[in-house]
Amino acid sequence: MVSRLCANLARKIFLGKDYLYTKSLWRSLKFHKRRLKLTKSVSIIHFACRRYLTVKRKPVVLIVEDNADTSQVMALLLGIEGVYIVTASNGFDGLEKCRTDKPDLIISDIMLPGMDGIEMIKTLRADTDCSKVPVVVYTGYAQELAGVAIAAGASAVICKTEAPELLLNMVKGLLAGTQ
Repeated sequence: MVSRLCANLARKIFLGKDYLYTKSLWRSLKFHKRRLKLTKSVSIIHFACRRYLTVKRKPVVLIVEDNADTSQVMALLLGIEGVYIVTASNGFDGLEKCRTDKPDLIISDIMLPGMDGIEMIKTLRADTDCSKVPVVVYTGYAQELAGVAIAAGASAVICKTEAPELLLNMVKGLLAGTQ
């Protein structure tokens, strides 16, 4: 029980999510600390809660891209900027990871196996949990499908042939809430 709690808490702290859960757990441990046996696991949970409450979390970006090389390059560029990266290789995985990891921003290709990017964006906009997450469409078909992507609910469309600095600036702006 305690080890599972440690694992779940470590994952939530790593993703920087569930502030209220962590705060309530920390208060509970602080209140019941004399009654609980101060095992190593309980001490780790207490320390992790306290650490989480004092550390600013990293922004989470979900990259939905079927090309592994492109996904790795984007993850490397954004990772240097201090962003936590979650990746998905198709629209169905992207939807699932959006619901579980609660990203601050989604970067998606349009041409994906299974569910394409446009359909994924429409489904995200209909979902109450993910409807407010900004989506940047990063595709090779920017001129042809820009209007369709914006109409589906995308925040921006960037062509893959553009300079990587344009993508980085767009991501920084959307994460800061200025664009």
